[in-house]
Amino acid sequence: MRPVPVERVRLDRATRVELGGQPVDRRRVAGKLVGWTLAGTIALMISSASTASAQAKRVSIAMALDSAHQLNGARKPVVYLRNLLNDSTWIQQLENSLPLIVSYHLETWRSRDGWIDEYVTAVEWQTIITKEPLQEEYAVTLVTGPRPERPRRFAVRDSAQLYLQLPQRIEIFPTRQGRFYYTITLRVTALSDRDMDQLERFLAGDPDLEVPERGTLLGRGLRRLLLRIAGLPSEVLIARSEVFEVRGGQQ
Repeated sequence: MRPVPVERVRLDRATRVELGGQPVDRRRVAGKLVGWTLAGTIALMISSASTASAQAKRVSIAMALDSAHQLNGARKPVVYLRNLLNDSTWIQQLENSLPLIVSYHLETWRSRDGWIDEYVTAVEWQTIITKEPLQEEYAVTLVTGPRPERPRRFAVRDSAQLYLQLPQRIEIFPTRQGRFYYTITLRVTALSDRDMDQLERFLAGDPDLEVPERGTLLGRGLRRLLLRIAGLPSEVLIARSEVFEVRGGQQ
């Protein structure tokens, strides 16, 4: 690469300077130097902001309480999944055609001042995100029972991300009197190649794989799969809601 010639600026005692051998107004040179300095500072600030923004794009989980109150004052939990498909760790797994399983475990707790809080109940569900390499599309499948729901498909990753970050209002609430709160535990896992076949069979509704259990949210087939992938690289996030008052039995 050839060196770029640098023009020398020579200041004299007069109000003029020489720039490349030509007399130039000194004030004009000072103005240009200030402009270059400001431009460099702004560019550095933009670069720093971009770096901070990139570092902030990590998957996260948050909880809130539904604005609507039940007759007894109880409130339903609302779960927010943020930046899953903006997180470079999970983008890389997905671009390598490894499905992502997002497992939610939501618990209801009764707050007891001066005592250990009382566990009330729990609910679980999963979201499965896959990328179809041939169709170049993304599929998001919700699993709330022994069988998966019909997948939603997106042509670009940003559209799938917008769908995933929609608020999830969970249709549960306590009916006993007291002070309650919710906790949510989120686990994100990328499947290995050896588990992909069983996942594809589950999503296709293979009757030999899945045997539903009465009274449980998940069938044994998916439970076995989730237990096996528990040892794979994953990320666990936890969030908690505010405490709310329940006045008495639901009418």
